[in-house]
Amino acid sequence: DRSAAGNPLYNHYRCADDRWIVLSMPQAARHWPAFCRAIGRADLEHDPLFVEILWNSSVEARARVALLDEVFASRPAHEWLQILGEASPDFLFSPVNSVDDLPNDPQVRANDYVVGFDHPQYGPIEMTGFPVGLSETPCTIREAAPEFGQHTEEILLELPGYDWERLAELRRLEVI
Repeated sequence: DRSAAGNPLYNHYRCADDRWIVLSMPQAARHWPAFCRAIGRADLEHDPLFVEILWNSSVEARARVALLDEVFASRPAHEWLQILGEASPDFLFSPVNSVDDLPNDPQVRANDYVVGFDHPQYGPIEMTGFPVGLSETPCTIREAAPEFGQHTEEILLELPGYDWERLAELRRLEVI
């Protein structure tokens, strides 16, 4: 339950544009003073609600998260990402991408998780690359994925009891 997270700097927050950002700073005490200044809330640095970093009370945790929910809801995600990025190189944070965001994410591109391919039927397209990189046997996309049923005949003819006559019967019955 994100609303009861003991460490508010290890949580995710909805921004004014309905986008989310995630903070990943498990050492909250280390980052708290600079974080308060960065978000324009220096008053929170010594607020009794935030004094203890290893917070125990779920009531207090909910109050802390609710307060930061309000703070982050005051600006769009891209502004918060810029503010946090300029505030400290030690802050750990990221946008929470939607599936639609992924093809244009710089890290996705750098890792070749989306690659270009010249499809024989559709021309130049982008498709999912390989999730791992192998130095000695690099992966490449060499051909398009088969169309639905493209290899049905080839596979069935390799099985005992299937010949062209049997395939014609299956086709007539609309099984294949």
